[in-house]
Amino acid sequence: QEFAKATGESFYYDLAREVLMKCLRVYDSDTYGASVGRGYLGKDAPETPGIRIMDDWMLFLWVATQMLRQKSDMDLLMIVTQCLDTIMNRFYNEETGLVCEMLNHNYTRPKNDLAQVVNTGNSIQALWHVMAAASRIDNNDQFDRAASHLRRHIELAWDDVYDGLLNLCVHVDNNVWRLNKAHYVQVEPLVALLMVIERTGDDRARDWFGRIYGYERANFHLEAKGYPLWMNGTDRKATFEFGKNTRIGNFHQPRHLMLNLATLDRMIEREGVPLRERGV
Repeated sequence: QEFAKATGESFYYDLAREVLMKCLRVYDSDTYGASVGRGYLGKDAPETPGIRIMDDWMLFLWVATQMLRQKSDMDLLMIVTQCLDTIMNRFYNEETGLVCEMLNHNYTRPKNDLAQVVNTGNSIQALWHVMAAASRIDNNDQFDRAASHLRRHIELAWDDVYDGLLNLCVHVDNNVWRLNKAHYVQVEPLVALLMVIERTGDDRARDWFGRIYGYERANFHLEAKGYPLWMNGTDRKATFEFGKNTRIGNFHQPRHLMLNLATLDRMIEREGVPLRERGV
């Protein structure tokens, strides 16, 4: 759909729409994702046929929102509406104030440890996708609610000992975390926080952006080691081990770069005045 936007060739937009609808049908199957829980809780995790994964709704929301920026489409609008409701009302847990990762096929919470999993990296992405959808229609209430949830997830995931953001809480009630650090979990909040700064000028978002950006530049970029790229993942202390990082991130990093540059360009054009102060 982005290729269609760049070239003006509607065939690719129609193809993207067809693929999106097919994915929705597949993901809605009552047999979908039977082994998903093992990726979080290990090989002994219960099977999860028909599982609802928050990560999926996050992706549907982003794609459909982007497509709606190109043309009106009632089916896509219904998908966006469903995704917003699912993320903000079904996956959001009022008791913990967190967006969980998995629900049963009927959207109830699993009666086992799967209900305790919060993937903070995915939740932070999902919340800025909600903010992007709200920005498209200037829905400030929806934007502010997502921004409030975003700040809670960042505060929860921040490592007060070694800095940086942790990616996965495998048991919220017992406060059990995997202590590795992933690069995408450092850059996705930068997209989200700059969105908040652009729209509201919130000083807390500025502070968090500076803290996370400083950590990310100091610990994941490898210029000081003589390499032009970055670590994709590391341990809690952000230790660099030569030859260990064999995967080069090709999605989150350039997306963060391009989206944040575009946001900064808009802010510079408005001389830094937040959108809210201009009545948006």
